[in-house]
Amino acid sequence: MPAKKKTPTAKSKPAPKSAAQKKASAVRSSPEEKLAANALKWIDEAAGLLRKGVSTTASTSAKARIEAKQKAHTLLTKAHGTLSQVLDDSTALLKKAIK
Repeated sequence: MPAKKKTPTAKSKPAPKSAAQKKASAVRSSPEEKLAANALKWIDEAAGLLRKGVSTTASTSAKARIEAKQKAHTLLTKAHGTLSQVLDDSTALLKKAIK
């Protein structure tokens, strides 16, 4: 029996973005979104440091654990400051829009 020949398949092109999708992507690239993404990155990094410290406490020294804790605290403080700034700016903008 001869093998069946495969027919070439057409490559699908991505659908063009609708107006709503373009507006949504424009919103995502706002400065607030960028700041929030940075804050989330810092929080993830801090969580990773703390998780690593908890899982390897027997093999690490107390000094290394304290340094990891301080670095995590610094990262969380930066994230808190960034998110507070975003909230303050958004609140001021909303109050201005309401008046």
